[in-house]
Amino acid sequence: MDRAQVSVEFFIIAAFVFALAGALLSVATSQINQNTILDNLAMGRNAIGVVSSYINFVGLSGVGANVSTTVFVPTNMICFIPTISSSNIYCTESNNNSNYNVTGEQLFFPPTINPICNQQGWLNVVVSNNGGVFVNCTQLN
Repeated sequence: MDRAQVSVEFFIIAAFVFALAGALLSVATSQINQNTILDNLAMGRNAIGVVSSYINFVGLSGVGANVSTTVFVPTNMICFIPTISSSNIYCTESNNNSNYNVTGEQLFFPPTINPICNQQGWLNVVVSNNGGVFVNCTQLN
């Protein structure tokens, strides 16, 4: 067997292996990005689900009711945004040019939400009823 033929066969096999590796890497990267978005949406849904429940609880409990909890809002999520009708709060994924949103349960009382609640990370959320339902947040370090 001639050296030139062996060299050509080696480069053909190497090119095939690199092309296959590149295709697999592309598919894996796409799947990882989709899983990250889904994880963020699930964690955001959990955060607004807890706060939505507390908004309803505090509203039904009457003036003077106060509940505090700690929730985690993942990176690239903006949460505690009231819908136009204020019958729900939702989270939106802000990293991509997508419209991925998750909505909490229906609210019986339209809350007043402090804009500070639109942060990411661990938040201490206080829901209180002072003649109306108010949501205040502080970021935990």
